[in-house]
Amino acid sequence: NGPVKEYTLSGIFTTEDGAVNAGGSLVLFDTATAQQLYLKPGVFQSATVSAAGSVSDQKLLSEIKPLLPKDASAQTGKALADQQAKDIESGMSGLNGMLLAFAGIALFVGIFLIANTFSMLIAQRTRELALMRAIGATRRQVKRSVLLEAAVVGTLASVIGFALGLGLATGLRSAMGLLGGKIPAGPLVVSPTAVVSAFAVGILITVLAAWLPARRAAKIAPVAAMSSVHATASTKSLVLRNSIGGVIALIGAAGIVGGAGAGGSSGRQLVAGGAFFALIGVIILIPLLSRPVIALVRPLLEKVFGVSGKLASQNAVRNPRRTGATASALAIGLTLVTGISVLGVTLGQAIDKMTTDNIKADYLISMANGGPLDQSA
Repeated sequence: NGPVKEYTLSGIFTTEDGAVNAGGSLVLFDTATAQQLYLKPGVFQSATVSAAGSVSDQKLLSEIKPLLPKDASAQTGKALADQQAKDIESGMSGLNGMLLAFAGIALFVGIFLIANTFSMLIAQRTRELALMRAIGATRRQVKRSVLLEAAVVGTLASVIGFALGLGLATGLRSAMGLLGGKIPAGPLVVSPTAVVSAFAVGILITVLAAWLPARRAAKIAPVAAMSSVHATASTKSLVLRNSIGGVIALIGAAGIVGGAGAGGSSGRQLVAGGAFFALIGVIILIPLLSRPVIALVRPLLEKVFGVSGKLASQNAVRNPRRTGATASALAIGLTLVTGISVLGVTLGQAIDKMTTDNIKADYLISMANGGPLDQSA
């Protein structure tokens, strides 16, 4: 913003400054030159004061404040560090929220996978559990044994998952360094809260997912030890499940319709809540929906795969609950993939449209570090 001046380059330096890492530039001047260019001779923008001997930070702060101009302020190093950490944490709140959302989705899908796995295990061990009942084991003992098994599996899975998570974090950090991204030096921080939370969530989710299979295992009659046929779910239980699923799906549909009509931020929240309830309702209704869907695709399966397709369709219809448990995890996965894909495309088109509508110039000039341009330039 003035006449061109020439300066002598006396050296180069490295820095962890975020603006420089983002593509900006940084030049260091001696004190007199910097004051002449940016401030006034003898004026400093900030100063660092160190306490001598056993002087505490608070005492040093109380002695410095009376010496400062009216428009200046002072704070301890700890207060400054806390403020900077708070600012960084506030800036990363969006990223943390997104990561937590994906973690919640993964746990939600994991519940169905774990429940499906334990359901198949219980079905395979029907005679074993019935034999335990026949020799005197109570329903509570059978249920407790299944839940204890789930707790052991959850503990082992948490240990493996936590170790893999640490390895992934280390690998991502190294990969970002190889790709040119600079991360401030320092050790990988693993807080006790993260360890406790990871193990608590892993074990709790596994036990909760295994609760329904454990409940069904406790209901196995001792006479089943003499039969090789696994008893299917009663008609009453399927009717109750379908009724609950229908009510939840209707609530979700009502929320979607009401939110679409209301509009605005409250309407969007209502649509999101309605979509969630509708998804839960459809998942619960999958055993009911499996019969007409399989009947629809059965001719195609028999035509393409012959006898194998016919047997597959018959097996799927024979146990709707098992079919629903298997299809639920796949349905949730496809829902997430579809939703994220549609959201990504929608955001991309919205950004393109906004850019096209708002920017009419042939060229756009901006600072490399993202800072504002001087209007007087």
